Amino acid sequence: YLLLASSTTSHAQPIGNPYEVAQKGRTPFKISEELDFSERELKTDSKGIERRVNSYNTKISANFYNLLEIHGSVGALDSKITGSVEGLPFKISNKVAPVYGIGGSLLLLNKDDWYLVLNGKYRFSEPDIKKFIISDMPLPVSGSIRQQEWQISTGLAKGFFDGIAVPYGGIFYSDGIFKFDAKIAG
Repeated sequence: YLLLASSTTSHAQPIGNPYEVAQKGRTPFKISEELDFSERELKTDSKGIERRVNSYNTKISANFYNLLEIHGSVGALDSKITGSVEGLPFKISNKVAPVYGIGGSLLLLNKDDWYLVLNGKYRFSEPDIKKFIISDMPLPVSGSIRQQEWQISTGLAKGFFDGIAVPYGGIFYSDGIFKFDAKIAG
Protein backbone atom coordinates (compact mmCIF):
# COMPACT_ATOMS: atom_id res chain seq x y z
CA TYR A 1 0.00 0.00 0.00
CA LEU A 2 1.29 3.43 -0.90
CA LEU A 3 0.23 6.57 0.89
CA LEU A 4 1.87 9.98 0.87
CA ALA A 5 1.59 12.39 3.78
CA SER A 6 1.04 16.09 3.40
CA SER A 7 3.98 18.47 3.35
CA THR A 8 5.61 19.46 6.63
CA THR A 9 8.36 21.96 7.32
CA SER A 10 11.48 21.82 9.46
CA HIS A 11 13.79 24.83 9.75
CA ALA A 12 17.58 24.48 10.11
CA GLN A 13 17.07 20.84 10.89
CA PRO A 14 20.45 19.25 11.42
CA ILE A 15 19.09 17.25 14.35
CA GLY A 16 15.42 16.58 13.53
CA ASN A 17 12.79 15.60 16.07
CA PRO A 18 13.30 11.96 17.16
CA TYR A 19 9.54 11.55 17.55
CA GLU A 20 9.05 11.79 13.77
CA VAL A 21 10.72 8.38 13.28
CA ALA A 22 8.71 6.63 16.03
CA GLN A 23 5.38 8.33 15.34
CA LYS A 24 2.57 5.75 15.34
CA GLY A 25 -0.11 5.83 12.68
CA ARG A 26 1.94 7.72 10.12
CA THR A 27 2.15 6.68 6.52
CA PRO A 28 5.27 4.73 5.50
CA PHE A 29 6.13 7.31 2.81
CA LYS A 30 6.31 11.05 3.31
CA ILE A 31 7.14 14.10 1.22
CA SER A 32 8.30 17.07 3.26
CA GLU A 33 10.21 20.31 2.97
CA GLU A 34 13.61 20.77 4.61
CA LEU A 35 15.09 24.23 5.01
CA ASP A 36 18.64 24.82 6.22
CA PHE A 37 19.83 28.34 7.01
CA SER A 38 23.22 28.00 8.62
CA GLU A 39 26.45 29.82 9.26
CA ARG A 40 29.56 27.72 9.85
CA GLU A 41 33.20 28.56 10.42
CA LEU A 42 35.45 26.52 8.12
CA LYS A 43 38.65 24.96 9.43
CA THR A 44 41.43 26.04 7.09
CA ASP A 45 45.00 27.31 7.31
CA SER A 46 43.53 30.81 7.58
CA LYS A 47 41.31 31.66 10.54
CA GLY A 48 37.94 33.37 10.25
CA ILE A 49 36.65 31.85 7.03
CA GLU A 50 32.87 31.40 7.20
CA ARG A 51 30.30 29.73 4.98
CA ARG A 52 26.68 30.86 4.94
CA VAL A 53 24.18 28.47 3.41
CA ASN A 54 20.55 28.72 2.39
CA SER A 55 19.27 25.36 1.24
CA TYR A 56 15.70 24.56 0.22
CA ASN A 57 15.00 20.85 -0.29
CA THR A 58 12.15 18.50 -1.00
CA LYS A 59 12.71 15.36 1.04
CA ILE A 60 11.13 11.99 0.21
CA SER A 61 11.32 9.51 3.07
CA ALA A 62 10.38 5.91 3.74
CA ASN A 63 9.78 4.68 7.28
CA PHE A 64 10.27 1.04 8.22
CA TYR A 65 8.45 -0.28 11.30
CA ASN A 66 8.80 3.11 13.08
CA LEU A 67 12.46 2.22 13.68
CA LEU A 68 14.34 3.31 10.55
CA GLU A 69 13.71 6.17 8.17
CA ILE A 70 15.72 6.68 4.98
CA HIS A 71 15.41 9.67 2.70
CA GLY A 72 16.58 11.30 -0.48
CA SER A 73 16.38 15.00 -1.18
CA VAL A 74 16.73 17.43 -4.04
CA GLY A 75 16.60 21.18 -3.91
CA ALA A 76 18.43 24.46 -4.41
CA LEU A 77 21.50 25.79 -2.61
CA ASP A 78 22.73 29.37 -2.29
CA SER A 79 25.95 29.97 -0.36
CA LYS A 80 28.59 32.59 0.34
CA ILE A 81 32.10 32.12 1.69
CA THR A 82 33.85 35.07 3.37
CA GLY A 83 37.12 35.58 5.19
CA SER A 84 40.66 36.77 4.68
CA VAL A 85 43.87 35.16 3.52
CA GLU A 86 47.16 36.84 4.49
CA GLY A 87 45.27 40.00 5.45
CA LEU A 88 43.30 40.29 2.21
CA PRO A 89 39.52 40.07 2.75
CA PHE A 90 37.58 38.06 0.18
CA LYS A 91 34.03 37.04 -0.62
CA ILE A 92 32.88 34.27 -2.93
CA SER A 93 29.23 33.88 -3.86
CA ASN A 94 27.80 31.23 -6.12
CA LYS A 95 24.87 30.96 -8.48
CA VAL A 96 21.88 29.10 -7.06
CA ALA A 97 22.47 25.46 -7.92
CA PRO A 98 20.88 22.04 -7.44
CA VAL A 99 21.72 20.19 -4.22
CA TYR A 100 21.22 16.46 -3.73
CA GLY A 101 21.22 14.46 -0.53
CA ILE A 102 20.63 11.12 1.15
CA GLY A 103 20.30 10.21 4.78
CA GLY A 104 18.63 8.22 7.45
CA SER A 105 17.47 8.08 11.06
CA LEU A 106 17.61 5.09 13.39
CA LEU A 107 15.45 4.92 16.53
CA LEU A 108 17.66 3.76 19.41
CA LEU A 109 15.17 4.20 22.29
CA ASN A 110 11.38 4.33 22.52
CA LYS A 111 10.32 3.91 26.14
CA ASP A 112 7.77 5.76 28.29
CA ASP A 113 7.43 8.52 25.66
CA TRP A 114 11.21 9.06 25.52
CA TYR A 115 12.75 8.85 22.04
CA LEU A 116 16.46 8.71 21.12
CA VAL A 117 17.49 8.79 17.46
CA LEU A 118 20.78 8.69 15.53
CA ASN A 119 20.73 10.68 12.25
CA GLY A 120 23.13 10.79 9.30
CA LYS A 121 23.04 12.90 6.15
CA TYR A 122 25.17 13.58 3.04
CA ARG A 123 24.71 16.54 0.67
CA PHE A 124 26.39 17.39 -2.63
CA SER A 125 26.31 20.46 -4.86
CA GLU A 126 28.59 22.00 -7.49
CA PRO A 127 27.48 25.58 -8.15
CA ASP A 128 29.16 27.98 -10.55
CA ILE A 129 30.94 30.95 -8.99
CA LYS A 130 28.94 34.15 -9.47
CA LYS A 131 31.26 36.69 -7.76
CA PHE A 132 34.81 36.65 -6.46
CA ILE A 133 35.81 39.82 -4.58
CA ILE A 134 39.23 40.52 -3.02
CA SER A 135 39.72 43.74 -1.00
CA ASP A 136 36.43 45.19 -2.35
CA MET A 137 37.61 44.63 -5.94
CA PRO A 138 35.47 42.25 -8.05
CA LEU A 139 37.53 39.94 -10.24
CA PRO A 140 36.29 38.40 -13.50
CA VAL A 141 36.25 34.71 -12.66
CA SER A 142 34.78 31.52 -14.02
CA GLY A 143 34.63 28.20 -12.23
CA SER A 144 32.76 26.21 -9.64
CA ILE A 145 32.79 25.15 -6.00
CA ARG A 146 32.40 21.42 -5.38
CA GLN A 147 30.66 21.11 -2.00
CA GLN A 148 30.22 17.86 -0.11
CA GLU A 149 28.92 17.75 3.45
CA TRP A 150 28.42 14.95 5.95
CA GLN A 151 26.31 15.42 9.05
CA ILE A 152 25.70 13.17 12.04
CA SER A 153 23.53 13.94 15.03
CA THR A 154 21.68 12.40 17.89
CA GLY A 155 18.48 13.74 19.38
CA LEU A 156 16.46 13.06 22.51
CA ALA A 157 12.75 13.89 22.79
CA LYS A 158 10.05 13.53 25.43
CA GLY A 159 6.43 13.20 24.34
CA PHE A 160 3.56 14.78 26.29
CA PHE A 161 -0.21 14.50 25.79
CA ASP A 162 -0.04 11.53 23.36
CA GLY A 163 2.55 13.21 21.15
CA ILE A 164 0.83 16.59 20.87
CA ALA A 165 3.87 18.29 22.45
CA VAL A 166 7.28 16.74 21.83
CA PRO A 167 10.18 19.03 22.81
CA TYR A 168 13.61 17.79 21.78
CA GLY A 169 17.29 18.64 21.73
CA GLY A 170 20.50 17.03 20.64
CA ILE A 171 24.06 17.31 19.44
CA PHE A 172 25.26 17.73 15.89
CA TYR A 173 28.54 17.32 14.00
CA SER A 174 29.18 18.38 10.42
CA ASP A 175 32.19 17.94 8.14
CA GLY A 176 32.67 18.93 4.55
CA ILE A 177 34.97 19.25 1.59
CA PHE A 178 34.93 22.42 -0.49
CA LYS A 179 37.02 22.38 -3.65
CA PHE A 180 37.40 25.55 -5.69
CA ASP A 181 38.07 25.27 -9.41
CA ALA A 182 38.32 28.84 -10.68
CA LYS A 183 40.12 30.85 -13.34
CA ILE A 184 40.60 34.59 -13.23
CA ALA A 185 40.23 36.16 -16.70
CA GLY A 186 42.85 38.49 -18.05
